[in-house]
Amino acid sequence: MKNKKIKKFKTLTLNDGSKYVGDIKNGKITGKGTYTFSDGAKYIGDLKNGQYYGKGTHTFPDGTKYIGDYKNSKRHGQGTLTFRNGGKYVGKFKNGRKHGNGIFTFRNGDKYVGKLKNDKFDGKGTLNFRDGSKYVGKLKNSKFDGKGTLTYRDGRKYVGMFKNDRKHGKGTLNFRDGRKYVGMFKNDKFDVKGILTLSNGKKYLGKFKNGKLVKSSIIVKNKN
Repeated sequence: MKNKKIKKFKTLTLNDGSKYVGDIKNGKITGKGTYTFSDGAKYIGDLKNGQYYGKGTHTFPDGTKYIGDYKNSKRHGQGTLTFRNGGKYVGKFKNGRKHGNGIFTFRNGDKYVGKLKNDKFDGKGTLNFRDGSKYVGKLKNSKFDGKGTLTYRDGRKYVGMFKNDRKHGKGTLNFRDGRKYVGMFKNDKFDVKGILTLSNGKKYLGKFKNGKLVKSSIIVKNKN
């Protein structure tokens, strides 16, 4: 059996001005090593045939930092991406994009926990906002889309359908003063028809257009 030629911790200066210090296997950059780039970026970790492959840490000139799994020089697997502005993502990556289950913490204190697809919030998730409001439900392209529950900081609570971040479709909106609306919504407004229950228990069946009441009638309960 032929012995494989392995040289460790060899230093190479590449054509683009970057510098490599680490393992060379059969004439290729394979094993553990460090790339230092001319712009100040730096990669420390596993490599295979000159590409990031396995566990690694990549620090960028602007302060952004990634620690996690790589495949073919792309973030792939579990990792932590810390942004220069203080934001942070911890979760799954696929082909260089945030994809799968993850936790995204924003600089302003907002926090998302849930599914992502191609760098967007997509699927089931929970968004906690710094002002105390909260959304739990479906998202698409980082917008509320589908069935969800939105709790406002002022005590209102909406349970129902969303589209493009707006209440759209059938839903129930509870107000902090005890009022409740059950019916249809369109672009965040009451639409078509719905039932409005006042804090005193009286119910009104109303017809709405663009959030405005067009026609209403009181609903009288039958006395037994």
